Amino acid sequence: MLTAVVGATTNLIVAFYRESLPIAWQTFTYAKAESLQRDGATVLFFGNPTYHPGGQLVRQRLDESPLRLASHRHVFVPLMRTYPNWNDPEIRNVWKRFGHTKRPVMLIFKPDGSIAQLEPLDTKAIEQQFTAQSPIPIIPSLAWGVTIVAFIAWRHSRNHKTEPKNAHERRIRVC
Repeated sequence: MLTAVVGATTNLIVAFYRESLPIAWQTFTYAKAESLQRDGATVLFFGNPTYHPGGQLVRQRLDESPLRLASHRHVFVPLMRTYPNWNDPEIRNVWKRFGHTKRPVMLIFKPDGSIAQLEPLDTKAIEQQFTAQSPIPIIPSLAWGVTIVAFIAWRHSRNHKTEPKNAHERRIRVC
């Protein structure tokens, strides 16, 4: 039982550490996003122009939000393209489909084949797209609860053995 408690606690600590890290953004290509979408994954694309001051702010907000937890729990695949100018072919590909903008771009490639464009500076709306479908705050609470119950059960089994501590002495006195 002690091994189970130690194992559960270790797994919980590792999970909390992993989930405290920022979002692990992968490099975006339109082909990669479409491939992941066809495979049934939800993809969050963030087009981050280096010349726009809001781009870094959006990335920082996303890395500090509940979206970080959803990304580490594989609710979506985070893809980002940081580009210094308008000559990037992948960004031009996005603009052909969704219109040209000098601001950051945020798209969700959904498994049903649809693509939704979001306002990148509204991080709360982006969070709601993913946290509504994922029990993000519940999981750590359940894990702590299971760990505590397992520990209490283990302590209870150690303190309440089937025989009294001085059973041998009692048998000798009775005889």
